[in-house]
Amino acid sequence: MPIAISEEHQALARTVRRWLDTHCEPKVARALLDAEVEELQPVWRDLSAQGWLGIHVPERWGGGGYGLLELAVILEETGSSLVPGPLLPTVVASAAIAESGTDLQAGELLPGLVDGSAPAAVYVGPSHLDIVGREADGTV
Repeated sequence: MPIAISEEHQALARTVRRWLDTHCEPKVARALLDAEVEELQPVWRDLSAQGWLGIHVPERWGGGGYGLLELAVILEETGSSLVPGPLLPTVVASAAIAESGTDLQAGELLPGLVDGSAPAAVYVGPSHLDIVGREADGTV
């Protein structure tokens, strides 16, 4: 099935590109590469404030209620800009939880993934995907 990019998707891509040109210049990604300790850059907070981390998550869990095509447009633009941070694992985790998680898991995990306060890492085990969270003190 071919994917048709609509005028709305093209407009979204232009909007994301303009925002990234202003907020995520190449020096932003370079700062992370040069840092001794890897920390989330301020652009992460700004990116999450746009609602793009949860654009594909249903509204009932704090997302935008759009679909994977809109997310793909955002990922393409952010990839071109080398946005630092765990963007892909965070949106993959939220998509997996929204699609296959229980309502309890979704209610507990999606708000933090959507607002960027709980970025994700994805570990794919030999036969399944595990959801593992860490508390602020580092405990599992």
